[in-house]
Amino acid sequence: MSTNPSRPELKWNRYDVIVAALVALLAVAVALWFYLPKVRSGETTVVISAGGQETERVRLSDFSGTTVDFWRARQASFDMVLVTEDGRVLYTPGLKDCFDETEGSGYVYQPLAA
Repeated sequence: MSTNPSRPELKWNRYDVIVAALVALLAVAVALWFYLPKVRSGETTVVISAGGQETERVRLSDFSGTTVDFWRARQASFDMVLVTEDGRVLYTPGLKDCFDETEGSGYVYQPLAA
């Protein structure tokens, strides 16, 4: 048994600082690994829904011609909005009450004909 009545003091040294920094960096790296979005692979799909229920899932590559042709081939069974590079907003007739043209917006709204 020791005869020294006081408890020993622990003192920091330079290795303790390095270890503490490494533990903090490891904690940050693990947190980022879990919380950052994961890269997803695979083909992009378009989901066509009616009344909130999925009715059809189509690969984006199946839109080989034009999207409007795809819509017409399905007897205009879903609504869609297209924005063209020249500033036109094309929408299906089912969405006609959803769009009001705003002056100065830079967009021209046009309904699609089935």
